[in-house]
Amino acid sequence: MSIRRPLLAFAVATPLALATACSGDGDDGGLTAEKVVERLAEHLGEEEIGEPRDSTATCSNEAAGGDPQDGDCAQLIVTGQVSVYEFPTAELSREWVNRFGGVDEEDWRQAGRFAVVWSTPEQLDVGEPRRDEIAGLVAEWAAETPS
Repeated sequence: MSIRRPLLAFAVATPLALATACSGDGDDGGLTAEKVVERLAEHLGEEEIGEPRDSTATCSNEAAGGDPQDGDCAQLIVTGQVSVYEFPTAELSREWVNRFGGVDEEDWRQAGRFAVVWSTPEQLDVGEPRRDEIAGLVAEWAAETPS
């Protein structure tokens, strides 16, 4: 048997396995802040939720180019209606909510390992019923998905 066949199989399988393992869109059910915002846009309408911006560098020292810190967020997506913070654990999410909730007029709510936040002037105009709806959806999705 030639060594070419096993090498060819390895050459084809390895990039595929790596792409699947490194992708946040795999079948592992991994929910990210970006996916939460996509689901909110599908549920509420893209015009309603607003244009998403990745602002992870504002809550993660590592994403900003520094050394990783224990308290870094995993991802932050900001829209006109809400900011969605993703953390590695629910405990870290709770720490951030407890630390920053109630600062100025900001509204921080925990949803598993996510925090949904209303802090920008545009977001602060979002009414309480809509905030409750968004927080409820994110909490439901976070509970359905393994962390």
